[in-house]
This record gives sequence, structure tokens and C-alpha cells, in this order.
Amino acid sequence: MALDLLKTWDQQTPTVVVVGEDEEALAKSFRNLDRVLVTVPSELEVAQVVWARSLVVSQSALELVQGRATS
Repeated sequence: MALDLLKTWDQQTPTVVVVGEDEEALAKSFRNLDRVLVTVPSELEVAQVVWARSLVVSQSALELVQGRATS
């Protein structure tokens, strides 16, 4: 599922995937993919975003990421 999504999305890697704390199944589906880093909003760092060529944020993590960006 995760690999198919990234292939059809056709974005460059490395990719950072930000998931909500309660999205363990989603995190597991991405975590073993080559050049993909999975993290949660509370652990997301600027260096990770700068390193990434693509950023994927789940709907449940989006508000938390936006909150961290504006604080």
C-alpha cells in the first residue's frame, strides 16, 4: 500500500512521512521503505524537513505540525 502510493505519487526521495501518534499501522507500512523516514509531529525536526525532497503528512498529524510551525 505505502510503496504503491509513493510510486504513483511520483515524487523524489528521500521522503519524510509524518503520522499521528495513534496511526501505528500507517507508520509500519512506510517505515521499512528505502529513503523514507517516518516520524510523529512531536519529534519532527527542521533538519528532517530540509533533508527530505518530499513530505507526506497524514490528516490527523497536519494540525499538530501546523501548530508547531507557528509556535
